Amino acid sequence: MTQYEVVGIGNAVVDVISHADDAFLQDNGIEKGIMQLIERDRAENLYATMQDRLQTPGGSVANTIAGIGALGLPTAFIGRVNDDDLGQFYAKAMTDIGIDFVNAPVTGGENPTSRCMIFVTPDGERSLNTYLGISTGLTSDDVPQAVASSAKLMFLEGYLFDHDAGKTAFREAARAATAARSSAGATSRRRSPSSTRVRAPAERWPAISKEVSRARSSAGSDREVVASVAPASKLALAVASTRALPAGSRPWACTTASRSGPGVARRRVRSIAPSW
Repeated sequence: MTQYEVVGIGNAVVDVISHADDAFLQDNGIEKGIMQLIERDRAENLYATMQDRLQTPGGSVANTIAGIGALGLPTAFIGRVNDDDLGQFYAKAMTDIGIDFVNAPVTGGENPTSRCMIFVTPDGERSLNTYLGISTGLTSDDVPQAVASSAKLMFLEGYLFDHDAGKTAFREAARAATAARSSAGATSRRRSPSSTRVRAPAERWPAISKEVSRARSSAGSDREVVASVAPASKLALAVASTRALPAGSRPWACTTASRSGPGVARRRVRSIAPSW
């Protein structure tokens, strides 16, 4: 089973973006510049009116998981989609960007796949109408214990905590992840407890190298890059624990060590060596 840096559980929402003018908003009862929750019938009617649709997978936690995955860290996302056109699109799109989307689209689901319809007017303002659909029905049955227990960090979406079934699913997932970490910790005390290996994909190195160059400009030496990040975030780990590479270099793997302080986690590079 893959060891995931982060596993997210949240609403699987397809963002549908379209251009519109103020007259269109007024004609369709869309309040400009805000997000409104809508029901199924209105969602289907508005979706049908959208002309130049651009669709992309979204959702609060899903967006964060995608960002972490873009750094080259192994991630998974747990969420519900229907086996309809939008649900199939969502599952494929998440997989295509390297995220393990562990739930198969639900065949015969009562509600369609969730969608957020975003109308962009010429002044750049966005007006959002969101139908939450099938995603809010997440239960413990949708959370594979094998995936939860393979997570170093569980990232849970508060919107789903409104429902009793969602609360139960979150608690069971958190318990599975905590139990797995405790078990792993008991067998690895002989090794450096906070040592980890980080590798980013080759296509990410130009952007990462740029960020690392910024960090190194204020570091004490080439082998000492320190980053202060929020304790729950590992977004900076790949950046903070790598050094800039010359053009054409192959990805390097870096060993880092961590220590915690009040409100921050400080990560300092201990050794840097190429991993071929």
